[in-house]
Amino acid sequence: MDVTAVPAASVCEKYPAPMVLKPDDPSSWRGLALKQGSRMRLYLLDVSAGSSIRTLAIAIVAPDARFEQVVAAAAPIMDSLDFHTE
Repeated sequence: MDVTAVPAASVCEKYPAPMVLKPDDPSSWRGLALKQGSRMRLYLLDVSAGSSIRTLAIAIVAPDARFEQVVAAAAPIMDSLDFHTE
């Protein structure tokens, strides 16, 4: 899915960009924010049962003006991913 932040979107005054991906640890403020003027291509993959994770998230972020170029450059990497299920 492609994601953009609405104008003036923020989490709080201390951190002025919406957080799109964040670790499960509620005490951690680290994560992936989406700043104004940027876009994100977000891949969410449902991981098979028995894995140590439930969902794998892959995000590609770039300024709006270069977004298509960056996504095209990342395509060979995304295409090289190989997931094996048992």
